[in-house]
Amino acid sequence: MDALLSVNWIALLVLCITLLLFKALNWIAYRVNWTFVILISMVMGAVIGIVFHPKIIRT
Repeated sequence: MDALLSVNWIALLVLCITLLLFKALNWIAYRVNWTFVILISMVMGAVIGIVFHPKIIRT
């Protein structure tokens, strides 16, 4: 039971959403301009960096 309480559920949820977004980005990468794909990837990377910043995550 302690293991379930010690899990950072918000970080896990963000990770799952990020993986789904990368899968969707991979799917559209073959259909749109690569410049758009790179810009979206940069934005996703910035959001992930902000969410998983060590000072923001509370353990």
